[in-house]
Amino acid sequence: QLYIACDPTRKAIIVAFCGTVSMKDVATDLLCALSKFPPGFSGSLVHYGFLRSYMTIRNSLILSITPLLVQNRWPLFVIGHSLGGALANLV
Repeated sequence: QLYIACDPTRKAIIVAFCGTVSMKDVATDLLCALSKFPPGFSGSLVHYGFLRSYMTIRNSLILSITPLLVQNRWPLFVIGHSLGGALANLV
């Protein structure tokens, strides 16, 4: 779950990820094996559950924010708490 906002006062685009709120999120938190990220890039490992969750929204997130970034040329702030903080770091 995430929210995308444009703040014309601060001239910023904000992507905010929700934290752990459901049992499904808890299950994601518990999938703690390590996985390569980005795929095919050696040397970086990430929590598998966080990566799996991020990959389910990655393409739609990119499609949503790219026009905003191109049109406005504003900085992008990506935030979140708990599970959302982990997903924010993967962006």
